[in-house]
Amino acid sequence: MLEPLRQKKASLLGVVKGAAKEAVGPEVVVHVKAKSDDGGALMDGIFRAVNDQSGLYGDAPVVGHLAKEAPEGNLLEKWAEKLQIERFMVADKGPPIFQSGGEFDLRPSATSNDHNLFYETTSVILCAIGSRYSSYCSNVARTFLIDANPLQSKAYGVLLKAQEAVINALKPGRTAAGAYQAAVSIVEKEAPELAANLTRTAGTRIGLEFRESGLNLNGKSDKILKAGMVFNGSLGFQNLQTGTEHPKTQKVSVMLADTVVIGENGPEVLPPSRGLVIQID
Repeated sequence: MLEPLRQKKASLLGVVKGAAKEAVGPEVVVHVKAKSDDGGALMDGIFRAVNDQSGLYGDAPVVGHLAKEAPEGNLLEKWAEKLQIERFMVADKGPPIFQSGGEFDLRPSATSNDHNLFYETTSVILCAIGSRYSSYCSNVARTFLIDANPLQSKAYGVLLKAQEAVINALKPGRTAAGAYQAAVSIVEKEAPELAANLTRTAGTRIGLEFRESGLNLNGKSDKILKAGMVFNGSLGFQNLQTGTEHPKTQKVSVMLADTVVIGENGPEVLPPSRGLVIQID
């Protein structure tokens, strides 16, 4: 009975396969470990696949891991041991930050709390995750709308347009304030009633530090943008009053963040994915 149960649990991850393929292109493979197995053989197979796939493109394999979390249990200890033996290039992943249940913090310093995720009609879940590779940082954040009401759907749709305007404004020779003003203009045109809820910055410069001081995308910065600069383009609406009856959905926030590189000919989003609207019922 245990093995079919393990397979059934693994099948729940099937929904991730299609979404990942559509968003960024990779094939997601789920490996199911038998209870009596130490996982070593599965790990060897994973490492062979990583090496084979990397060989197709001539790149050295890069594997992500949570550097700040010590491995707990035999399985994770064996994984850490084999990862060290393989001598892959490693990208440090920060622990993902989840927020829900009416308690939202859109600041870069936000952390997850100890509450369970709230998953009910008109609830909102925010998720952000960062990575560090060769000493350089990156970040991405997305909003999940659960059976959204019209106000939530409108706010998210306007946010998509506003963030796109910010990204398109990140070009050499323009000002940081101009990038933020691009978002303000969209909101004032599409949903002026939400202007007061817009975050006061559209992101910060990111590099060796997750948040490099001195260059914020806000309405007061006259700093000139240059090719080669990298930004955590983060924008959101905070404390939206939804008019629902449940105390955990009466006030919600929505947010999007992407890592954006300013090139000579314009901005490039890394990875090349956007916050597409996916309705969860």
